[in-house]
Amino acid sequence: MEHNSDKNKGQKTPSSFTNDYEKIAAELAIANKELAFQNEEKEKRAAELLIANEELRFQNSEKEKRAAELIIANKELAFQNEEKEKRAAELIIANEELIFQNSEKEKRAAE
Repeated sequence: MEHNSDKNKGQKTPSSFTNDYEKIAAELAIANKELAFQNEEKEKRAAELLIANEELRFQNSEKEKRAAELIIANKELAFQNEEKEKRAAELIIANEELIFQNSEKEKRAAE
């Protein structure tokens, strides 16, 4: 003769279902806490990246301003060099003129 307990072997009792659900609920609570923590960390990292991005934008802006200043300074230096070359050419001509004049004076003095 079969006993009722033999028939129920392998079948879950209401209390075992409750235990399973409690275990699953506990696991889900832990998983939710982990996800919440990960989301907080991602939000912190996103905020850090936004700040870093802002800093890079500022630095790029400053570099562009500095580059524009250097371009203007470079043009000014090129202009000054051209002027110096012209002045040097003028001085060479003036020096040759003085040499010629001195030579003429020496000739007249020798006469």
